[in-house]
Amino acid sequence: MIGDDVEWGEAIGLVQTLAADPSSYIAASVSGWDYPITYEAAAVMNLFDLMHDIAWQQGGRKGSRPRPHPRPWRDRAKSRPKPTISQDEVVAALMAAGHPPPKGYELN
Repeated sequence: MIGDDVEWGEAIGLVQTLAADPSSYIAASVSGWDYPITYEAAAVMNLFDLMHDIAWQQGGRKGSRPRPHPRPWRDRAKSRPKPTISQDEVVAALMAAGHPPPKGYELN
């Protein structure tokens, strides 16, 4: 029980450790991944993709380029949302909250 058997600080530290480990379901969930993955599995996937790409290049680039092995995370290029407000509005809101403007930035 947290607070009795385990102190809150220790429990928070353990959860932070799990959230930083990509092979844990907690890290996968926090990151929005489909499943957890170890560093070794990610390295093997990268080698797999590299070998297929090299074979395709040495084979005269016939056919379509090999597709990479699916990763648990979403493709950022496909899933990045479009901004709904301008950069000027963001800077103005930050300045209204007391933050200095970015260096070299002029508010329009």
